Amino acid sequence: MPKKRASQSKPAPTLRKRTELGHSRDRFNDLYDFAPVGYVTLDDDGTVIEASLTAATMLGVERNRLVGRKFTRFVAPSAQDTLYLHRSAVFDCDEKQACDILLRRADGTQSFARMETASAIPPRTRGTAGARSSTSTGARRLRKSWPA
Repeated sequence: MPKKRASQSKPAPTLRKRTELGHSRDRFNDLYDFAPVGYVTLDDDGTVIEASLTAATMLGVERNRLVGRKFTRFVAPSAQDTLYLHRSAVFDCDEKQACDILLRRADGTQSFARMETASAIPPRTRGTAGARSSTSTGARRLRKSWPA
């Protein structure tokens, strides 16, 4: 009787690991996109580099119209200073920062939201380029005035 090759009898470990990683990535993407809060990742200049579907819905724009734009565009003029001070605090320390901020949807309506922000890069390694922060906007408060 001919011997079976290992690759014929069971999947190669590399293929199995790739499949597991793919499933894990898919689960993460689902959690990120469909979480009850909106997630936005900003670069050090305040440009949106990544956004969840929930965040885009809360702000009343398609995700592709949110990514690449300054987040300040979605903050009411009266809250620009609050955002500036909040982001400055994030880059000055290791701890998560929080504030209430007045956001402005694409259709012009406004609503308060709770922002909780943490830098993705430790303070000792932050430079002007490459600093990132992830911003989470509480959906419960937004849903009161912004139906999703």
